[in-house]
Amino acid sequence: MKIAIYSIWDGEELLKYSIDSIRSGIDKIISVTQLKSNHGVFYSGGHDKAVELLKMGLIDEIIEYEPNLKYNPMRNEKIKRSKGLGVAKQLGGDYYMMMDCDEMWLKVPKPNQAHQMKTFFKYPTLQYETYENYHVAGLIELNSSSKIGGSCGFWVDPTRTPNRKLTLGSEIMHHYSYVRTDINRKIENSSAKSNIFAKNKQLKTDYEKACNGYELGFTDNKLVSVPNYFNIEIPICKSVQGVNEATANRK
Repeated sequence: MKIAIYSIWDGEELLKYSIDSIRSGIDKIISVTQLKSNHGVFYSGGHDKAVELLKMGLIDEIIEYEPNLKYNPMRNEKIKRSKGLGVAKQLGGDYYMMMDCDEMWLKVPKPNQAHQMKTFFKYPTLQYETYENYHVAGLIELNSSSKIGGSCGFWVDPTRTPNRKLTLGSEIMHHYSYVRTDINRKIENSSAKSNIFAKNKQLKTDYEKACNGYELGFTDNKLVSVPNYFNIEIPICKSVQGVNEATANRK
């Protein structure tokens, strides 16, 4: 049995598109939701959307997570994903796939592979010209010793690194990282918030000027027009507000 494990707080406007992109190749979908961000901000949108999709039969199980605000955001995220992994074991899964609301695939990848990513900026039709300089773990074999943490042979998100060696896969993960109806909520509550704050002024400029061929200053990349691969239709946030410096490094 193949199980997708979603970590959800916000970004719920993309969740159904993400589930639709993998549902035919996944047997069960569980979501680990939280009502408070890893920075302590209350927001119920992600949880409410998960409940809605549970009623529609697109999600099979919801687990709730309460972050410990004494921990840093990355530690909380790792604990949250580990909780989902534990449930996948209890359900008797043979494979698992860690997912976020803004991640989409043209098809579910083969097991035990790491994959390249293309990031999208502001619109679902504006993509970074080059791949990200890190990888994402795809579908991973699940057994009693499976855990998050260890060495997989690739640089991947440390909150979801599998403890097994991976090979390079050929699928591409489409990462709609900066496509939101409220980009400011994402920025203010990201696990990498302090890094984003350091480039906040440039991010704001890039968001206002984003178009085909635009050279980003926020990251060393250029935007190119691509098809709307997953027919995403959401109201797009038009501007980036200033990140609150007082909370940028809150643990």
